[in-house]
Amino acid sequence: SVRTMFTGCIEKLSTDIYSSPVHFVLEILQNADDNKYSDGASPFVRFLVRDRSGHESSAHAAYVVAVNNELGFSKKDVDGLCAITQSTKVGNDDLTGRKGIGFKSVFAVSSCPHVLSG
Repeated sequence: SVRTMFTGCIEKLSTDIYSSPVHFVLEILQNADDNKYSDGASPFVRFLVRDRSGHESSAHAAYVVAVNNELGFSKKDVDGLCAITQSTKVGNDDLTGRKGIGFKSVFAVSSCPHVLSG
């Protein structure tokens, strides 16, 4: 299927570019640095490690949740996360993640990442 082919391509890209399977943590931190925040807000990122039942876990993690207090994604931001060529950050030297491919590193550890915003 097209989805399987696309997922395979992204997984290959993410493992070829990033030598460490935990590199995605740095990329999420970079994204948080680039996010927009409401006036007066103190930006934060919190990583929650959970087991399959949703309980906190330091071993045998089933998933990781990254929580951030940013304002929320625009449609262009979502498009940028989903497509390699649609980044809203490319060419903006003021942003940490200006290459626009960093989020794709999550595919090194997940074939189905979920993003919630707003």
